[in-house]
Amino acid sequence: MPIAFDCDEVLAMYVDAFVAFHNEVYGTSLTRDSFPVYSIARVLGIPIEEERRRLDAFHRTPHFERIRPYEDALEAIERLHGKDSLMIITSRQDDIIEPTRAWLDAHFEGKFDAVYFSRYPGSGDRLSKEEICLRNNVTSIVEDSLEHAMACAAAGIKAFLVDRPWNQASLPSGILRVGSLREIAYPNMFR
Repeated sequence: MPIAFDCDEVLAMYVDAFVAFHNEVYGTSLTRDSFPVYSIARVLGIPIEEERRRLDAFHRTPHFERIRPYEDALEAIERLHGKDSLMIITSRQDDIIEPTRAWLDAHFEGKFDAVYFSRYPGSGDRLSKEEICLRNNVTSIVEDSLEHAMACAAAGIKAFLVDRPWNQASLPSGILRVGSLREIAYPNMFR
């Protein structure tokens, strides 16, 4: 049974690493709870070009290199590996494709059958997450983005939405909010 996982904020603690970088470089006092939306530009009131510049700078720092995996993600993927076909579908930018693969190898070596890089604003001809799911017969996806979860659910893919500050809204049918990956893997809710 093919199951897809987003990378950032499902497996990887991306926001915590970005917050540490931003607080150090820009003298802010951000926390993960500072993000009621998953948009640095909107949270900080900066133009999108400045957001891109700050993310590019973050991606070249030790903060980015030291992103930690969620402990429950390590446990859940270990439990699911070998029982189902696991894959990653992430919207990470082109400039961090190789570091993303290296991070996955360092923390989840051999656990995922495939890694796909989906569409994001300005990504050209990449497929959307739901298109990748449909092409690979994915039955379930684990996401932190309400937008991606809704698109997948509308395409008939069961979506698990990991509870995060930026995805607080009432959920349509086809999406189940979970507190952690443990809730999904113990017992295996994909079945």
